[in-house]
Parts: sequence; C-alpha cells; structure tokens
Amino acid sequence: MDADLAGLPDDIDALKAALLNERARMRDMAAAHDTQAAELAVARAKASEDLALIAHQKLRIAKLERQLYVPDRSPGRIIEAACWVHARRPFFIMADLDENARRRAAGKKEIPLSPIAIEIVRRIDVLFEIERSINGKSGDERRAVRQALSKPHADELLIYMREQRAKLSRGHDLAKAIDYIVKRWDAFTLFLDDGRVCMSNNAAERALRGIALGRKSWMFCGSDRSGQRAAAMYSLIASATMNGIDPQAWLADVLARIAAHPAHRLDELLPWSWKPTASVIPAAA
Repeated sequence: MDADLAGLPDDIDALKAALLNERARMRDMAAAHDTQAAELAVARAKASEDLALIAHQKLRIAKLERQLYVPDRSPGRIIEAACWVHARRPFFIMADLDENARRRAAGKKEIPLSPIAIEIVRRIDVLFEIERSINGKSGDERRAVRQALSKPHADELLIYMREQRAKLSRGHDLAKAIDYIVKRWDAFTLFLDDGRVCMSNNAAERALRGIALGRKSWMFCGSDRSGQRAAAMYSLIASATMNGIDPQAWLADVLARIAAHPAHRLDELLPWSWKPTASVIPAAA
C-alpha cells in the first residue's frame, strides 16, 4: 500500500476532520503570503508614492478593460477590433529596406532584415491597398469588397504566418509579433464581417492626441466621479468636432438653453441635430 495512503484514517469523520485541518493550514499559508505581498507593496509605496499611485491606477484600468469584454456585461459586451497598423509595426522594423539604405549611406551598422517580415509586410499592405479603394463608401459596400477581395488575402496571410511560426524559436522577436496577431485573429478580422469597422484605429488616436499631450497634467482627476465627468466632456467635445461643429459654441449654447428646453426634445441639442441660435452664429464664425 502507498505510504501516503496508509497514513490516512479509516473513519469517515476522522477523514473529514483531517481534510478540514489541511484546508485551514493552506489558508493560513496563503494569508501569510498575501500579508508579505501587502507589506512589500506598502514599503514600495512609502519609497515612492507617485509610482505606487501610478501602478495602482494601471491595475484598476487593466481590471476595467477585462470587464468590458465579458459576455454578460450590461448593457452589452464590447467586441474588440484590433488595429493592423500596430500589428504591422514590429514586422516593418525588421523589413525597413529604406532605413538600411540610409544607414549604409551614413556609414552606420545595418539592421538585420528578415525575409519573413518583408513578406508579411507586403501581404498586410495589400489589405491596406484594398481599403484605400473603398474609403468613404457605405458599410455594406465595404463589407462586400472585403469579403470578395480582402478575405482571401487575410486567409492566406494566416496560413503563411502559421507556417513560418513553426520554424521560429519561442523567444524570437518575429515569433512574438506573429503570435500577437494569430492569438487575436478574430479581433483582427472583424473588419471583414462588419463594414463599419476600420482596419486601424488611427482616427481614434488622432482624436485623442490632444488629451495625450497633456495627460501628465491631468493624470489624477481627484476622484472617480471627476474622471467620469472628464470622460463625458471628452466624448461630447469629440462628438461635436466629428460633426463639424465648434465645440465651444455648441457647449455654450446648450448650457444656456438646456434648463428651459423640454425634456422630451433633448435629442435636438445633440451635436448631429443641433441648430445654433442667432446669437451663437456670429460667435462661431
């Protein structure tokens, strides 16, 4: 008989008691480990309060981001649409022939180029070339072209990347770049099935550039409610800009009118429905 099994009691009640004792011992060990981790976190926070606060905020953001994609999220699950520009970047670095030419002319050491990276960049650029031909068209038209032209190229790209990935070591930079796309393939190919989705989030990043430039100035809004209000204001200002409206003129007019405006007609004050009053038009001009 196994020595470990031989030490177990035969009586059921005694066996249950032994199991409870073992569970209690494991909880005590976990609590001790958590206490040590907490003490370490406190020590680090005391050493540098700013870094501790930043780390805390990053952890909260990561937790909130994970919650956005859960299926039972209310009012609904957010579906990820991955950006091909970001995915292309590491491959481009390993396939930049022009940069090597400049380095060669300047007498600098050339960057090792990868034939695999060059081929992947070429295939991704084919997808972007198709996108340029359908910019400005309706979602249904874009989806039809993508299904007919882009999808076959995307399927071939996936096959090629999987074939090349099998030849690379796990720690290779090229392997990491391929894994990033393959593991998120559903997010990267969402644009093929939804004509409203773009291949990149460049437009969103351009809209956020002004906020990013000053993020160190307003990293801490003071409270969660302040952060939510700031996010609401950013959304309103960006919505006004996207609809070709001067945000300052729109906000000034809406704030002056909203108190007396009928509640069942609030939609008239939204950026895409708003009609400026006579007093606002000269100021906006």
